Amino acid sequence: MKIRLDIPDDFENLSEAEVYQLVTEAIKKKSQQTIFSQQELSSLSNQLWDELSQEINHADEEQATEDFIEEKNILQNLIDILPDRIFIKDLQGRFTLCNKEMYLDKEVSADLMYGKTIYDYYPKIIADAITEEDQRIIQNGESVKAKESLVSTPHGNAWLSTTKVPLRDHDGKIIGLIGVARDITEEKNAQVQLIQSAKLATLGEMATGVAHELNQPLFNISLTANNLIEDVEDGYTDDLIPRLHKIIELVNHTSQIIFHLRAYGRDASTTKNKRANPNEIIEDAFILLNEKIQRNGIEVTKELSDDLVVSCRTIQLEQVLINLLVNALDAVVDSSEKEITIRSFQKEGQVVIEVEDTGVGMSREIQSKIFDSFFTTKDEGKGTGLGLSISNKIIQDHNGELEVQSSPGQGSIFRIRLPAFS
Repeated sequence: MKIRLDIPDDFENLSEAEVYQLVTEAIKKKSQQTIFSQQELSSLSNQLWDELSQEINHADEEQATEDFIEEKNILQNLIDILPDRIFIKDLQGRFTLCNKEMYLDKEVSADLMYGKTIYDYYPKIIADAITEEDQRIIQNGESVKAKESLVSTPHGNAWLSTTKVPLRDHDGKIIGLIGVARDITEEKNAQVQLIQSAKLATLGEMATGVAHELNQPLFNISLTANNLIEDVEDGYTDDLIPRLHKIIELVNHTSQIIFHLRAYGRDASTTKNKRANPNEIIEDAFILLNEKIQRNGIEVTKELSDDLVVSCRTIQLEQVLINLLVNALDAVVDSSEKEITIRSFQKEGQVVIEVEDTGVGMSREIQSKIFDSFFTTKDEGKGTGLGLSISNKIIQDHNGELEVQSSPGQGSIFRIRLPAFS
């Protein structure tokens, strides 16, 4: 026995009483033509309710779909106004959501990015590295926070600081990852300029000592050459060759200082990390400081271990060492014990460099501020307050740490920790 149920277009808005009335009227209409048994009435009632439930479920699904699309559009509009690159990937590394900054960066529309992977936009060697990192996030629930990288964009190279975290469902199961990449190119450029300015400021502080370091060999060259001229004119040439060798030695020493000044003053931000022996960088740092050390009668002890290797920008690491050594020299110049010890050794997979002085030391309060920009304990005009702040940033950029250990009246130890190169 079949019965027809005429369902209005707005049935999803009907109240429970109105639905009941609709079913009742349909049964009455049919009952005017047919006599039903109790079993037939029960069957018809069930049929009507099944038909009505199907219509309601279908309407619910359509409404849920419409709600989902509306919510997704709201989310898309929201993330599109943000200046950062925002993206979501599924377990297979496919983009399932991204904002305007992200797809404009790839010069495609948002729809064309959906379903694509990082391999569609980067060379395989780069895509492999990114995929490996993504899989660690998905499989182990790890997070990547503020990782800096230099990338190529349609507008040129850009520095990005990227944070990625696992995406979980209501049950806590990882179903993908969410990433936010912020363009920090302007900040990096400002940082480079600040580092360069601080480096030149350090050179300015050392100018007198460097000038003396250059003037001394030039004076000796002039004196030796004049003596040679007089001796040759008088016919005396017995030790001519050794004295000429002495002139060449002094010229080479002067050239080394000038070459090192030029290298040190060069912008190192565009250079790449390379394998280096930290002991050689330590020795280079002393080239510009020897005159000040000798003039102030400071005793320097070097305890340098062999076979140490790090990956670094050598000029930047030298800049850090010069800053630490200049601070140590200033700390002991008025001390009764004018001693500086520099050590290098390897411990637990790290190369450690220590600069220790016998100066007045520092309180805990000063130590807590020592790496803040523009903080200095030196007299006005004798320091910019940027040396340690920039040194700390340089070491952090090398995935290392810069620490201070000090007590009032006990001197200070500044300790650099860098990953050992393997």
